[in-house]
Amino acid sequence: MKIGFISHGISTQGGIESVVLHLATAAARLGHEVTVFSIQGPLIPIKGVRWVPVRAPRSPWVLRQFCFAMASAWAVRRYPVDVLHAHVNTFAPAQIAVSHSVHAIGTELVLKLDPKPWRRAWQRLRSLSPLINWLAGVNYRRPALKAAVATSHGIGRELLQLFPHLEGRILCIPNGFVPTLRKPARVDQRRRLRQELGLE
Repeated sequence: MKIGFISHGISTQGGIESVVLHLATAAARLGHEVTVFSIQGPLIPIKGVRWVPVRAPRSPWVLRQFCFAMASAWAVRRYPVDVLHAHVNTFAPAQIAVSHSVHAIGTELVLKLDPKPWRRAWQRLRSLSPLINWLAGVNYRRPALKAAVATSHGIGRELLQLFPHLEGRILCIPNGFVPTLRKPARVDQRRRLRQELGLE
């Protein structure tokens, strides 16, 4: 089977990048033809994994998102696959869209913490969040979409809140981690930080 992954990168650095690295490597070991469409390629070639570079400007951030969404779709047309995993925003018709966070909800949470209405309005305009939220929704409105993967139950609830039509198609698959490399915060650290930020 030809399996494709769309990501901004594939490496051991960064959450999404390392998830794509592990998934692509595992799929290749199982004998699948694997193609990764990304800006940043692997530091060393991975046996059985083809890297297709996707060009996008480094900044501004909003332009980078749109350019990558378009360029990745064109790359997939040149190198078609049977199953496509989208780990970031793309105009390519992915069968599986993986959500590592929900930008719309996160933006609103950050803005809510700012007490000044004019500053909230300025930040919303400056980040062009309505446009980015629309772009994120493209992945989840595609007729080709078979499943939306949320990396936590909270992200799954946020996806359902924004896209009710995904009812019954959201799978929760938390990212794995190596305890010796990634040490999660202790319960008391999380509690103290939530109190400082005024979060429930």
